[in-house]
Amino acid sequence: MISLGLTAAEQALYELSLFTGYNLKVTVQILDLAHRYITDVSSQLVDGQVNNSRTDEVNSSASLTLLDPDFVSGFDTSSPSDGALYADRMIRIVYSVSSELLPKWVDCPIFCGPVIKVTRDDAIVSVECQGKEALGVDPTLFFTSKTYKKGEKVSSVLIDAAKKIGETKFDIDGSRKLASDKSIKIDTVPWTFLQSIAGSKNLRQLWYDGRGVLRLRDRPTKPVFVFTEPTLKSVPKLDYNAADIKNTAYVRGADPAGKTKQLTAKRYLPSSHPASPAALGRNGTKRYMVEIVDDDTLKTQKAVNTAADDLIDTLKTQLMGFDFDSFVFPHLEQGDVVALSTRDVSINLTLDQYAIPLLAEGAQSNGVIKKVSANATRIRRKK
Repeated sequence: MISLGLTAAEQALYELSLFTGYNLKVTVQILDLAHRYITDVSSQLVDGQVNNSRTDEVNSSASLTLLDPDFVSGFDTSSPSDGALYADRMIRIVYSVSSELLPKWVDCPIFCGPVIKVTRDDAIVSVECQGKEALGVDPTLFFTSKTYKKGEKVSSVLIDAAKKIGETKFDIDGSRKLASDKSIKIDTVPWTFLQSIAGSKNLRQLWYDGRGVLRLRDRPTKPVFVFTEPTLKSVPKLDYNAADIKNTAYVRGADPAGKTKQLTAKRYLPSSHPASPAALGRNGTKRYMVEIVDDDTLKTQKAVNTAADDLIDTLKTQLMGFDFDSFVFPHLEQGDVVALSTRDVSINLTLDQYAIPLLAEGAQSNGVIKKVSANATRIRRKK
């Protein structure tokens, strides 16, 4: 959950405002690739949404529909104006809220990333963007060589490697160190390398947040927000997806110096869980559906045990597929653990996929990403 700089009391009022009533202001700005402000096009926004998906290579995207009946917006690639969108432009979106409960504007950055496509149909300009991960995926290469030595801090390696593709905004720390040499080669894809240094996706999360800042954190295991019936706009649909079920965590750490046995730890879903090895077994034989994590930065048995505990907690929240609409809670982030508590269910879920509409009457979709398309006929009538 992104920090909004609020006190605990203000945070509670902010979250209450999000489903009891508030004033909304959506800011859309054009930046260059160095985050320098170019211009503001908020007044032209008539529709759009921000999509988040932790499991995709590029974790976020945005689609905007803008009204420009007089062709003065500068949103055409041939335009010389400040608003012209080229491949060297980014879009920043801020979702701002004020209410009677919290009578001040609270700004929540929900997207920042490069423009990948601009099209025009009469008065309507459609803009598509992707998260900043897109600046480091194929066909982008480091196109240089460097070796990071065993014992260097993971945080330092991530920052240094990201700087090689022009990144300057980081929120990365930690004491973990490389357990072996890691090399950049001339044909190395930057985002792939950065993810490999960050560690297992089921233990750590590396992503660009709504500010466009590169962040690394341990995967959350505790709920940061509770969806209750007053916050919902649809009846939740829950189901187990057999293809995604994992009921056993197996973590393999380093080979300690002077020892021949690798550090390992195993954890299982409890027998009371409907997806436990016992519950899914046959004829008295348990069925182990295993998530294996190899992490040679784990150099003590305690560290390996802790990682296994965290991994099984993560697997618990990923077992359940879900689909429900809610009021918009823009401060939630991909990978956050949330609780769903209603008369019928009480369960923790990982917010891997969700979409935020940019209009006040829209609903946030959780668990799946629903496409929200602008009604072109309705927009043209506004001319």
